[in-house]
Amino acid sequence: MACQQIDTSSIKLESATVFSDQEKTELTEMLHKFDNAVCALSSKSKISDCYIEFIYSSAIEMDKGNLLPLVNNFTQEEREEILSSLSPSLRNEIWESYTEKLSKRVEGSFGKFILTFPTIKIKFGKYAEFLDTDLSKISLATCNYVERLTMQGYRFNPFYLHNHFDELDINNEQLRLSIAIQYLNFCERQTDINKSTDEFYDGIKNAFKDRRRKQQEEVKQ
Repeated sequence: MACQQIDTSSIKLESATVFSDQEKTELTEMLHKFDNAVCALSSKSKISDCYIEFIYSSAIEMDKGNLLPLVNNFTQEEREEILSSLSPSLRNEIWESYTEKLSKRVEGSFGKFILTFPTIKIKFGKYAEFLDTDLSKISLATCNYVERLTMQGYRFNPFYLHNHFDELDINNEQLRLSIAIQYLNFCERQTDINKSTDEFYDGIKNAFKDRRRKQQEEVKQ
């Protein structure tokens, strides 16, 4: 993908070529909800200032490894309300279900356990096509941004956004849509990880308790 610099003035979501008119209406409604949620976290009034604070705080928390506060910027109910603007068919153009695997260590044991859990990820559908066909063509900065997203498997990356904020025009609705989708995808995945990890360690604890109880019963016998 060759990056070129073009006029970036007045880039609206409605100018995207990949989505249908109905899909653009749904995405615009979702984006406006996300914009309002981001600005509700800030004392600023300008949307660009709200996003600067949001991206900066996200980068700080992620750098510390504090992913829970990052997820908890919005409650599960608030995220669901934002996503309620999208029809099931449009969601299927953005996300797909899959099973992820993570290795976990358990204190006092040798080796690692493999944790498998269901979650979602960005699929190669209309949204991925939108990134390549529309967003990447807006400017050199958005082209580089899309290239980085693609290389990182469409993962939310507040560090890159923070480091390149001066180059990226946050008034560009297409860019903000991408930030919204990447962030919501991050939250969903991290929520699934947290839930599955809690269930995994609860299972380990219960297994140790059962083994200790059986050992105690054997001693009594």
